[in-house]
Amino acid sequence: MKPCSRKKYWCSQNRVLMDDIEYKHTDERYSVTIEFTIFGQPCSKANSRRLVVFGAKTANPRAASIKSAEALQYVKDFIRQVPKHARQMITGKVSVHIMCYYRTEQSDLDEALILDAMQPVYKKEDGPLVRIGDGKYQKGEKIKTLVQDGVYKNDRQVRRKFIYHGIDKNNPRAEIIVTPLEPQQNEFEWSQLWTTPSAVEEVDPF
Repeated sequence: MKPCSRKKYWCSQNRVLMDDIEYKHTDERYSVTIEFTIFGQPCSKANSRRLVVFGAKTANPRAASIKSAEALQYVKDFIRQVPKHARQMITGKVSVHIMCYYRTEQSDLDEALILDAMQPVYKKEDGPLVRIGDGKYQKGEKIKTLVQDGVYKNDRQVRRKFIYHGIDKNNPRAEIIVTPLEPQQNEFEWSQLWTTPSAVEEVDPF
């Protein structure tokens, strides 16, 4: 797969001119582009962390930096808004375009939380009890269960990204385009890809 030329095109939702490299694809599974919009003020991952202490009352307390309540709420709202047609669990390398609209110029351009939130959602549940002898049992290893498919399987798949900053004080949002750069192991659900949802689907993975 080799770049053949540069092209200019408009993001269909925000009419912003974007610049990209046009690739020659011989497999139709390359050509699928997933587009969707997430409403709400994009949140910065770098500036939205808080320091907490685990085991403060134990002999070995441990400090850790975790997402702030604002960041956690943004991720939760983001996941609920991801439309069904976008949850394709893309495999392989991908290209991502994100147009972030903020309320004011004071917000930093940071796409990290958005890339995180496009991954699958899992929940951990206690595994079956394990017998340890003398009639005693202990909890087994936690079992990870898939709750909602992601746009892709892991944000490490993002190999090319184009991030843009815009202002819309009345309607902050993130407009997202994800394009696979490699053939997919599984065929996309074509009927979903070409159907635009009329409203945000009610999905609560929490």
